Amino acid sequence: MNEWDGNNNYNSYNYSASRPAYRNSNKTLTPIGIIFTLVGVVFLIVGIVIMNNSQKKAKACTGEAKATVIRLDEAYHEDDEGHKSKVYAPVVEYTVGGETYTEMSPVHSSPCNFTVGQTVMVHYDPADPHVMIIEGDNGTKMLYIIFIAVGGFFTLLGILFYVFGLKVKREGILL
Repeated sequence: MNEWDGNNNYNSYNYSASRPAYRNSNKTLTPIGIIFTLVGVVFLIVGIVIMNNSQKKAKACTGEAKATVIRLDEAYHEDDEGHKSKVYAPVVEYTVGGETYTEMSPVHSSPCNFTVGQTVMVHYDPADPHVMIIEGDNGTKMLYIIFIAVGGFFTLLGILFYVFGLKVKREGILL
């Protein structure tokens, strides 16, 4: 606002200086957008790598055999606050070509979807019967779905922050 001060002096009032808490917010949107986008892309890449490895393994595991869950492997998971919880992975035993294999699922979960003594189907790689997938064990699929979803969300949010930050800079909008 411009005013006369009574002594024939013209005073200019700077509106942007009156809002110091918000003045720099339009400068931070673009870097925040870049950071969110980079984090999102990293999550997307990790999710896609896990998905591709899972699909390659599924394509290679064309043999089928009945297996028995002989035990549940216990492990402990500790969260950021130091709380420990038990997680379980089924250990199965199956026979291929007269040879018996005992393998543990790479996926630990709590609660476990399997019980000791349960009969399950395994899909194994005929070239290497030690490589197997337990039918109904979807832990790896859930993992890559979560990574891809979080990565997509952060990437989209980052792009929106970046574009809005550019618009704010271009049009001189104060937030």
